[in-house]
Amino acid sequence: MTKLENAQMAMFNKLESQLEKDKEIYAQDTNFKAEVSLFKAAKEKNRLAHKATHKDNAVFSKEKLKAKIALAEKASHLSGKAYVKFMSLGKVTLAEQLHTEPYEYKYARDLECAKMAENAHDLLFANLNDLKTGTLTEESLTELKKLVDLAMTLDPKRDDHSRGFDYNRPVDVASTQTIEKWKNTNAMLSGAALQLL
Repeated sequence: MTKLENAQMAMFNKLESQLEKDKEIYAQDTNFKAEVSLFKAAKEKNRLAHKATHKDNAVFSKEKLKAKIALAEKASHLSGKAYVKFMSLGKVTLAEQLHTEPYEYKYARDLECAKMAENAHDLLFANLNDLKTGTLTEESLTELKKLVDLAMTLDPKRDDHSRGFDYNRPVDVASTQTIEKWKNTNAMLSGAALQLL
């Protein structure tokens, strides 16, 4: 439910409870009783319609969070092991590309977290011959890839909010004209100020 829907439902519930308390007062007024009946019917219809059109996604959110935490833990663990191995081999450039702390994944946006983990997987898989240790195996990278794929499927929007300005968006002509007028006015004022000197 949205905040507005919650507020409306709270208002309807309060009104209904007040009407129940004052039932004896309006018991003799047939018109008022008819309005109360219409109100109760409309409230019930709204409740049923809301139930039919709005799905509870609380479980989905919990599953998504669990998947993100598992992905963050696995990716940071493998990246940490690879970081140490790369540094011991003198491959500093490769080591610096890895995110070794779980918070780097956990606090990233969902899709960004999955992309970071996927990049780590690809880098580790490409250098697997140099990295083969007790925990860095092809099986552990396969597990990481499964977690990345799960995270990608649990992201309903699947779009990156960090794109920034969209250069393909049509330019607002009125805004462009306003900017041009401002530039012209500014140029005239600058010219007038120079003439006064």
